[in-house]
Amino acid sequence: MLYPIVLTLHSWLRWIVLGLGVAATVASARARGRSGPYERFHDRLGLFFVAALDLQITLGLVMYLWLSPMTRLAFQDPGGAMRSSPLRFFLVEHAFSMLLALACAHIGRVRARRSANDVDKHKRAAWGAGLAVVCILVGIPWPFLPYARPLARLSVEEAPRQELTGAALEETRKLYESRCGPCHGASGRGDGPAAVNLVPRPRDFGDPEWQHATKDESIERIIREGGRPVGKSMMMPANPDLDEATVKALRAYVRRMAR
Repeated sequence: MLYPIVLTLHSWLRWIVLGLGVAATVASARARGRSGPYERFHDRLGLFFVAALDLQITLGLVMYLWLSPMTRLAFQDPGGAMRSSPLRFFLVEHAFSMLLALACAHIGRVRARRSANDVDKHKRAAWGAGLAVVCILVGIPWPFLPYARPLARLSVEEAPRQELTGAALEETRKLYESRCGPCHGASGRGDGPAAVNLVPRPRDFGDPEWQHATKDESIERIIREGGRPVGKSMMMPANPDLDEATVKALRAYVRRMAR
């Protein structure tokens, strides 16, 4: 339960950080343009921006090092993570851009406070906050990216799963057992009869970390296209003959296997 709470706080705090960063940049840039004094307002605005960013980075590091199933999955196979754009983004790109933003914000603030005149104070404060804002914007998983995440999480609860019942469940079970079961096993534990000869071993669909870290779209793409196009084992075949409804039903069946 702790992970979704921290994730929700991290999601909302991001916009507060960006708002303070933009405000600090604009305030110092405008004051410098008219040769205005570096007042307590500018100093406090920069302080609030850096403090909010520090808190944001702290929440991010807590998830990165301890709570996030995404990074835990990536740490288990760093080489494989580098071939997966969502895992690579959260393991390397997102973390690097946010730490770079932190460095820009702190360096800009320290240099501004050490400057001897107000023009230089505003110049360094605006550059430090502005570069930090750019780094934050680059590191956001925007909706148009393949590793998109919600711009603002409205709840700490996980979205309900699609349900399969009755005849649809039985039909999907049979399809799963014929196409996926030989490798992944009837219960999805990666222990099918063909698994003994496979390296790496087939995915255990019951793994809670994998279930939490993997998006529905990723599961559906692997079902349609097979393992090779997404950086997984080429032994997993594509299923181009399945229509969209059947692919979604198979994905829902895989979701049922979560422990």
